[in-house]
Amino acid sequence: FGRVLLEAWQVKTPIVATRVGHIETIIHHGAHGLLAPYNDDQALAEALLTQLTNRDQARAMAETAHTHCRENFSLIEYNRQAEEIYTNALD
Repeated sequence: FGRVLLEAWQVKTPIVATRVGHIETIIHHGAHGLLAPYNDDQALAEALLTQLTNRDQARAMAETAHTHCRENFSLIEYNRQAEEIYTNALD
């Protein structure tokens, strides 16, 4: 699921990740962090350099990601989604 991404967002850490599994459903490239193709070392290095050299952009993405995390992955939201699943299953 990428729990470490959520933990990083909670402390406003800029993210660079690879496009594997469900990561793309969590991170929107350019809004919440940067994504590089899987197994592309050059693209990963470029994304890391972008985050390191464009500090204002990295901070803005981290702030946006922090808000996104709070709104979509909080304990309250998790409980709401779980309740919705159970309610739908029981109907």
